[in-house]
Amino acid sequence: MSNEGISNFLPKEYNRDIKKWQVATKKELSAMVSRLDIRGKQKLLMKVKSAKGLKGVLDRINKEGILANDIVSNSSKTEGVVFRVGFSFPKQGLFMLKGVSSGHKLSSPRRKEDWANPVLDSRIGILADMVVKHQADASVNAMQISRLK
Repeated sequence: MSNEGISNFLPKEYNRDIKKWQVATKKELSAMVSRLDIRGKQKLLMKVKSAKGLKGVLDRINKEGILANDIVSNSSKTEGVVFRVGFSFPKQGLFMLKGVSSGHKLSSPRRKEDWANPVLDSRIGILADMVVKHQADASVNAMQISRLK
């Protein structure tokens, strides 16, 4: 996408707004994992009947705590304009989503904990509105410029 001749598009403001969205979404993802951790910890600790079981529970709690802190947002730019945003996290996050772990196969899953999709589903509309706000005038101007040539 070339910014040449497009007076209504401000790449720095657009990128800044996208970054703000990323930061807010990352915070919500981390908060969702933390909320799941608290419920999961209580349920798991109530079921512990042995020292070996306690070690497994503490290992799981530790992995999920790490997950809340290790969610990373990233973006890609073309000609200085963000065109892709994404989030990455340790594999434990995927295990929680799918209800699997070492010792649990897909054929006998543990409870799935969908911590990411509800947050992303609720935030994607905000991102879409933001992109539309910044890009609509630019697209109209680009079409008008193309017709004049």
